[in-house]
Amino acid sequence: MSSTYSIEELIAMPVLERYEAFRAIENVAERRAVTAQVHKEIVVTWKQHPRWGGMAAHLVQDIHPYYRSGFERLMRACEAKREVDKTKFRHLNNSLHHHHSIEDHAWFPRLKEGHEEFIPEIRQLEADHRNLVVLEKRVMTGDFAALAEFYHGLIDHLNREEMITVPWLLDGTGALYF
Repeated sequence: MSSTYSIEELIAMPVLERYEAFRAIENVAERRAVTAQVHKEIVVTWKQHPRWGGMAAHLVQDIHPYYRSGFERLMRACEAKREVDKTKFRHLNNSLHHHHSIEDHAWFPRLKEGHEEFIPEIRQLEADHRNLVVLEKRVMTGDFAALAEFYHGLIDHLNREEMITVPWLLDGTGALYF
């Protein structure tokens, strides 16, 4: 790991500092791996929080796992032939669009109001959504490499989104209403 910090140090960092440390890892695959490991460890601590449940648990245990597992299954199914199953992709992606639309038009604007210091990070999450839209167009042409990029970008996005927003859901400042 090229990160100058251990996983434990990254977990203990304030969120914005952690994100600076993630960005300092130049190798994309390595940055994604470190982000995923930190995310995995942080989820364990969230589940011990006295306010675990509600939207935080729903996001982490229901909504995002649907996309993680669905796109992972699609990747595995397409990998052998390196061909995209456009029908399955379209089905999953339509649902993802709906999810991201809610975030972009309702949730993220509220989070920006309540957490102004995080506006750059929230804007990055919005940019992730736009990047996925660009990639989906390539995926729908049958571009397997674009599907792989889409999948890895989505997983990275979901991990980062949760690491930013779940603490707010747990402390009561991350809901659609304040």
